[in-house]
Amino acid sequence: MLPPERPDRIHVAFDDHRLVANAGLLLPVTLAHHLGLGELVDRHVDLGDAPGRANAGDKILTLVASALAGCHFSGSLVR
Repeated sequence: MLPPERPDRIHVAFDDHRLVANAGLLLPVTLAHHLGLGELVDRHVDLGDAPGRANAGDKILTLVASALAGCHFSGSLVR
């Protein structure tokens, strides 16, 4: 699934009152999108012939959003 063109236009709904919609990530993800951070990473980061080198900007933004959500990175996540 591709990320939406305008992340600030997403509507999130849950049927359980204990769940937190978007975990407060919508604002920083929207800001990163509007600032063009993914494109900036794609333009300035060259991973050469490394496996998984495609879409580096999207991957960095995913790592940042994961960190904001409280993810504890393991060696298998960052190689």
